[in-house]
Amino acid sequence: MLNRVRTSSVNGGIDNVATAGEDYVGVSTVVDFQPDVSEETIKITINNDEDGERTEYFLVSLEAVDCGVSGDNRIVITIDDDDESVVRMSTGKITVQEGNTDGVAFVSLERTGSLSKPETVVLKVRPHGTSDAATGESDFDNRDVTAEFQVGKDVVTVEIEIFDDSREEGLESFVVEIYDLSSGSDATIDNDNRETVVCIRDNDGTFRIAGDALERSVSEGTSTQITILRSGDTSSEQTVYLTTNDIDATGNVDYEALSGVAVTFPPGVTSQTVTIDTYDDQELEPRESFGVFLSSDNGNDLGQRALFINIEDEDHEIRFVSVPGSAIIGNIATVSESQGSIILTIQREGYSNNLPAGIATVYVGARELSPTGIPQAGTTPAEQDGSERDFEFTDTTVTFQTGQSTALVEVDIVDDETGENREAFEIYLSSAEP
Repeated sequence: MLNRVRTSSVNGGIDNVATAGEDYVGVSTVVDFQPDVSEETIKITINNDEDGERTEYFLVSLEAVDCGVSGDNRIVITIDDDDESVVRMSTGKITVQEGNTDGVAFVSLERTGSLSKPETVVLKVRPHGTSDAATGESDFDNRDVTAEFQVGKDVVTVEIEIFDDSREEGLESFVVEIYDLSSGSDATIDNDNRETVVCIRDNDGTFRIAGDALERSVSEGTSTQITILRSGDTSSEQTVYLTTNDIDATGNVDYEALSGVAVTFPPGVTSQTVTIDTYDDQELEPRESFGVFLSSDNGNDLGQRALFINIEDEDHEIRFVSVPGSAIIGNIATVSESQGSIILTIQREGYSNNLPAGIATVYVGARELSPTGIPQAGTTPAEQDGSERDFEFTDTTVTFQTGQSTALVEVDIVDDETGENREAFEIYLSSAEP
């Protein structure tokens, strides 16, 4: 039995994907399981660079070559960096809505290099030194904040309280700064990335993707509609931007990728709809997914939870198969006349087993062969009709129910007690009755 093992990048919009050739040596190899062998090992080389990096990931997947693959056929490999620990802010700027549901701004820090020790980081929260500076104790909580990295942790998030006042204001900002590290710390501060500017948007209209569910499913080859809702002050025209990102589906291959598509709300309008198409590639595939999220005019995530779209593959294949103990070899089944009948197995393959009952129906028919259509020498056509008939079968349809992957059909063989050559006839599958 043969299975193919591949390494690849992890999709999903994360920024700490390991790079083949730099962080690890990519592998694409066929593993040949010898008889009675149930386990094989492959080696993947991890490269030791001297760059301070966050924990990185890559994917190892198992693909069928001449046998099936079941269960978990993918695994994510984590590469932990052991270089000098460096602490920095994860992003230089974020925008939050005054009066948002949580009432806080979420500010993230990250560290690269060694994660073997805990780390305490002291953060100063202060007004931004610009004309649009927010006011401490009035617009935000300006007390110092402590962030704690536990062993093995490379990202930590702190909360800064945002106050909802009644004043009409423009965009205001304040700064969260890495001020100091633990006493005796071996880590260093990345001075180029030690601040995050937090912008506070006044209580104008707020946006979210409609629906309470975090994910939805759509059939491959169809489209899904994303409804965006606006609440709060809707008296003016506002624009929000919609973007998709790959998870394990591929943009513009499995679905229509969108990047910063402007969705404009005229005054008084509270909902708009964007349609995203998915593409039917006619390949048997597992469920694939992509994300949808909203951002502001400066590209900052609005902090709303993303919607995940699952593309359900409806491609399937129905065929006769050989099962243990059957007389089928390749596309030829052998049965003795005295046996009286032969039972054939029909199998549905693909990822359509979760579809509603009746979605997969196949027509099963029988017919006599012409002398030139017989695949074996010394074989004559079997007769289906008349007094000297050799087999009996009434053409029928087979419908697969939800979760059903196999079905059986039985063909009667007539024992005429007459000495004859080997005879042959054909049982065939069709998507529709001829």
